[in-house]
Amino acid sequence: MTALLRRTAGLVVVLLVVLFWRSPTSWADSEFRGWSEVPGHGTTATADAAVTYQSRIYLFGIGINDHAHYMNVFDGAQWSGWKPVPGGGTTNLPDTATAYNGKLYLFGIGINDHVHYMNVFDGTQWAGWKAVPGNGKSTNADMATTFASKIFLFAVGLDDHRHYVNMGSDQPSAESFSPHFDEVFQKGTHNAYWVNNNKTPDDPGAAGTQMRLWDQLVHEHVRSFELDLHRDIDDPQTNRKIQPALALLTAFSYFSVSTTLFRTTK
Repeated sequence: MTALLRRTAGLVVVLLVVLFWRSPTSWADSEFRGWSEVPGHGTTATADAAVTYQSRIYLFGIGINDHAHYMNVFDGAQWSGWKPVPGGGTTNLPDTATAYNGKLYLFGIGINDHVHYMNVFDGTQWAGWKAVPGNGKSTNADMATTFASKIFLFAVGLDDHRHYVNMGSDQPSAESFSPHFDEVFQKGTHNAYWVNNNKTPDDPGAAGTQMRLWDQLVHEHVRSFELDLHRDIDDPQTNRKIQPALALLTAFSYFSVSTTLFRTTK
């Protein structure tokens, strides 16, 4: 009985392999539908570049006669047709493109100066061609990709033919940037805010040297404080002196409340 079961299991395995195994050629044939012309009737002598941006395919090509940059956009249903990329510019090498931080970055090599250029699209308009920071020239096409919140632009040296990389990043604005616990938001000077005690003599938003801790937490994105406590704390506005014990109590009480609120909102 055991031998019979083994022979039966072996026959089942062989049958499954015969039924479901296909050659690499047959797999490739099933994955691709065959070549068809991209609508728009464009021609080129260089390779194309493509990138997905805002749920659309952006296909870039170089004009065969005018060497201008062109794009053809597919929205999932139809192609827009070939149109010049705003900003002018000419090249005899393929472009490269990548999407990064909500924008589309198109890179190309200048036709005469062989300088690396980029044209950035924010979803509404193109910024125009500008030289990529870092200098450098090449007679080969660039290659761009994104990794670890940075743009990686690869190129081949003009004279030494070595491989080079140029990394770029587009840092968010201070209003939208929230650093990790082990990152420094910015390095600045002593951020002190003095309170006019003639109008608000007991301002709860001031502590120690009249520094508004809430402003520091919310607007300056600080992660720690340095509290300077002196025997007598002078207010330059009123010449009023505050006892050290009261200053210490006010400072740390407000610091505790502010830190709790800050962590809650984050």
